[in-house]
Amino acid sequence: MSEVIKKGVYVPVQERPTKYTREYENNDGTISIWRYDSSKTTNGPVSVTITYPADFTVKEEVKEVKEVKKGKVPKYKQTFLNPKTGKMVGYARAKNLKLI
Repeated sequence: MSEVIKKGVYVPVQERPTKYTREYENNDGTISIWRYDSSKTTNGPVSVTITYPADFTVKEEVKEVKEVKKGKVPKYKQTFLNPKTGKMVGYARAKNLKLI
């Protein structure tokens, strides 16, 4: 609908594009590209692509590693490296694999 009736007067409505992107640069150096397509959904972006700089470290992970080193995190909440697969596993799986 290109026009809206308002008190008996036709007022033209601006047409929004169906596909568009928005690019955001965050303080930590990451670049987020949000892609919208109103023919698929009107509630939010269809996809989000985040590009990280080469020297990027996640502050939460660094904080978590420091807490584990200090012994503040209980063992059942820690994750352990499985040397065979190179993946992180939970406490119960690490105990079954005899990693701890």
